[in-house]
Amino acid sequence: MTTLNLSGNDIGPTLPSMISSLNLLEELNVADNQLTKLDDLPEGLVSLYAARNHLGGMLSLNNKSGAALSCLTEVHVKGNRLIGVHPGMGAACESLDFLDLSDNRVVEVAKIVGGIKEMKELRELTVGGNKCTPRDENGKVYGAACLEWWYEVLSGGAGELEILDDLLCTGDDVKETVAGLKRKVS
Repeated sequence: MTTLNLSGNDIGPTLPSMISSLNLLEELNVADNQLTKLDDLPEGLVSLYAARNHLGGMLSLNNKSGAALSCLTEVHVKGNRLIGVHPGMGAACESLDFLDLSDNRVVEVAKIVGGIKEMKELRELTVGGNKCTPRDENGKVYGAACLEWWYEVLSGGAGELEILDDLLCTGDDVKETVAGLKRKVS
């Protein structure tokens, strides 16, 4: 795997322009920088690590030509200033199966659900540490108030999620509850 590690180099507010021309680059680590957006990503990128930057607004990823990032399977954007996932992310990142959106500034669960509902390959999602994802006093996702957002993500049509914040989503009891929520929401 071809990797480029630029973490902790005070890069920003945008990626260096030469990165978009690295067609064989599969893994890019730009964590711990000053990035405010992620534009012009290489088309063959498989894994992106952009935690602890200054990314704000709705998470949106693209490349120079505007084509889909069809190889991208893993995105880590923990600890930024994001308020949600752009609704076009599903089409732009059709192979994405892991997204870590934890410790950002998402206030409404709908701002997550709207962006991930078209992600048919998404299997694992981490969103804890946002205002819309409260935990109990022990930091766990248990109890009616804490599980409310968890079920809202699942009932929002989030593809085939298997793990949401370290909890399995594939049990029969979970599927039954989510099916019930979909009927209530419709």
